[in-house]
Amino acid sequence: MTTPGGHLGPVLGATVLVKDADAAARTYQKHLGYIRDSGGVIGDELATAWAAPKMAGREYVWMRPESGEPGWLRFVEGEAPAGYRPLASTGWSAIEIVVENTPELAKRLKASGSPFTVIGEPKPLGSYPDIVAMQVIGPDGEVLYLTNVPPGHGKHDIPSAKCFVDRIFIVVLAVPDFAANLADYKARFGLTQVSDHARGINFQGPTWGMAMPDFAQLKMATLQLAGKSVIQVDQYTRGAPPRPATLGQLPAGFAMTTFAVPSLAPHRNGLIGPVTRPDGAPYGGRETGVVRAPGGELLELVAAT
Repeated sequence: MTTPGGHLGPVLGATVLVKDADAAARTYQKHLGYIRDSGGVIGDELATAWAAPKMAGREYVWMRPESGEPGWLRFVEGEAPAGYRPLASTGWSAIEIVVENTPELAKRLKASGSPFTVIGEPKPLGSYPDIVAMQVIGPDGEVLYLTNVPPGHGKHDIPSAKCFVDRIFIVVLAVPDFAANLADYKARFGLTQVSDHARGINFQGPTWGMAMPDFAQLKMATLQLAGKSVIQVDQYTRGAPPRPATLGQLPAGFAMTTFAVPSLAPHRNGLIGPVTRPDGAPYGGRETGVVRAPGGELLELVAAT
């Protein structure tokens, strides 16, 4: 039986491909207040589990919010293909982070010396005017939605911030086949769809986004996960290209989402690599495997037990 949250969530982490993991960590510590938790080098076993063998030996850093809540950032070094443009391909497209004060954060990210580009000024959401959101692109082409959610917001089970810049609570997915991708997530994880309506924002710019002349006909939907997390599914036009990746590496930009699942057993036949038991947060030595969804996006699944 389908229940709110189903068998997926919370979001444990979002992996971003970066040129320099240490530099990315310093940037997020300085401008967003994130704290370096752990780091090192990606081992052969984990790279094989990702079906990305050339990620072995690459430096990585896990960053957590001051609250310590699940929903962290992982920076992994790699090379994005030439011509990569954020928001111009399908796959994981944006990382949404809950914050205390969106306008104040906007001032910080627009100050001199900030490597973030504001592509959406803080404003109330049309469907939820008590929620204030802004959108930025980070130094490695990662797209962040930075959103203030007041306590007691009812339609979705989502958190309010416990620190100035808190956890990831929504991951945004761009897909060309809207109905098929929604159906897959519902069937595979027993998720409940909360909303389905026309997309209200289309980010287009000189170095990001793509022309969508039939934009008014495109949709978005939300799927409620366990652990106060959500997947937002954005419909892209059928001609939208898949997220580019250098051979043997993770995709450019926001490359992969790590989720908790009750058990890895239902997903074993769909894994793209071997089961691993990585140490440290957010894995804790638990069974972990990676699946590729029909839209091409990578989901790293960590068993709860």
